[in-house]
Amino acid sequence: MDLNGLFIKEVPFPYFIFNKSMEFKASSLKALEVFPGTDDFIQLIDIQFQEDTIQFLLSEGEIKSIEVPMNEKNQKRFYQIYKAKDPYGSLHLYCLPISTELAELQEMMDRVEQKLKQYNLELADKKEYLEKSVEVLKEAAIKAERRDNIENLAAGIAHEIRNPLTTVKGFIQLLKPYLKEIGKEQYADIALEEINRANSIIFEFLNAAKPEVEARHKRSVNHLVKDIAMLYESEAILRNIHIQTILDVEDINLKIDTNQLKQVLINMIKNSMEAFEESTGTAAERLIVLLTRVTKDIATISIKDNGSGMSPETIKNLFLPFYTTKEKGTGIGLSVCKKIIEENGGTIQVDSLPGTGTIFKLCFPSSLFSKEMSISHEGA
Repeated sequence: MDLNGLFIKEVPFPYFIFNKSMEFKASSLKALEVFPGTDDFIQLIDIQFQEDTIQFLLSEGEIKSIEVPMNEKNQKRFYQIYKAKDPYGSLHLYCLPISTELAELQEMMDRVEQKLKQYNLELADKKEYLEKSVEVLKEAAIKAERRDNIENLAAGIAHEIRNPLTTVKGFIQLLKPYLKEIGKEQYADIALEEINRANSIIFEFLNAAKPEVEARHKRSVNHLVKDIAMLYESEAILRNIHIQTILDVEDINLKIDTNQLKQVLINMIKNSMEAFEESTGTAAERLIVLLTRVTKDIATISIKDNGSGMSPETIKNLFLPFYTTKEKGTGIGLSVCKKIIEENGGTIQVDSLPGTGTIFKLCFPSSLFSKEMSISHEGA
């Protein structure tokens, strides 16, 4: 009687043995009972976790177990998989089921994360529509003979946009406790901040006739750039673009209108992304770099891409109102950006070559530095 073989068969949980070449040798009766097939172990793993499982099985490190969802005959359940090698080089895998409650919680967290990504993308689309509409209205207000018509149009836009933004904001607030449990609360905070900023833009325009109120606040340059990079992280992945941040170890608080500066940075990143629309390549080759540099005299935020670049003629006319090279562009965005930066006491520079890429530099003099300096040692 093969006592060793009998022991393997009678183990009360799914148990698999593979030889040195990772070829299937044997399994417990419980494995045959629970899973639809055992010849190809990796196919029993949920497809999103297969690559991690392969690395776990082939690794020689100290990690002895991994938690993954496995496809049973009638359902999906989370298992803790332990591995061990015997003196002959065979690999033994012990699959212990995790409690149903924990599995359901993990599955719910996965759904919450996917839902948040979806809402972030929808929010970005609505915010883009809002900003374009407000820019057009601001330009139209300059020449409009009857301000009442402009205000009515603005009120209509505010109504159409505020309602869905309020819905998205409420949903994100409901998700926030679950995101905190999985360590991703920051994504919700940034999304909520951007919704508030969009609402602030609407409020600003509707109250344009009232005396202007000083809206400058102290804000860390590095934190501002990190927030913007995270905001566009999901869209960059969808477009196969890599966003990299390179932050100066010396940080500075600027006395600026934070919402307006965010509007400028968002416009710049959108332009950089559009510069890759006709190009191919991996995300590593399609790169947008957000870089900060602080000296005693000036703070600089640079937005650099290696996209299609611009001709000297385009650069010459870049900041003129209504000038655009885009098929559906309004030619308003960059002229508004220049105006915003100058109104906040800074300057904007551009350098570009066709086929090489473009770099925009936003420069702020030391007169805008807050006395409260801060040093940042956070990585890029």
